[in-house]
Amino acid sequence: MFGLGPTAIAKAAGVSQPYVSRILSDNDPIVGNPEFYRRLEGKLGVLIESRSAQFFRVSPSSIRRIENAVELASSVSS
Repeated sequence: MFGLGPTAIAKAAGVSQPYVSRILSDNDPIVGNPEFYRRLEGKLGVLIESRSAQFFRVSPSSIRRIENAVELASSVSS
């Protein structure tokens, strides 16, 4: 869940942490009710913004590759 812990998810959705832990567990058949998911969806942007670490890793590009892209873009627009 985007690197979010059960406590943060529970707080945003207004449910207990054990409830979220059960939903996230592969060994528990509980899936959560629609209201839980609607609340969580409404708070997802705020939750993602408040994370302490990033979830997605983006590898840096080489300077040469960026320079080539800039040169290509300027030759196309000319």
